Amino acid sequence: MNFKFNAPPMSQAAVLYSGMAAVLFESAAERYRATAKHPVDRIQMIPLTRLVQQIPDLRK
Repeated sequence: MNFKFNAPPMSQAAVLYSGMAAVLFESAAERYRATAKHPVDRIQMIPLTRLVQQIPDLRK
């Protein structure tokens, strides 16, 4: 099953935490900060319900 959603580039890791997907990005690391198109220096918290809504087979 494939699905797409928009997110900043260079995700490094993702974990599940309290019904959320916590995504960490490498783009703000010192090594990449000067060349990254969109450095993200925060953990992105995405509600799992929002991700599930993007998957066609699970919306039923």
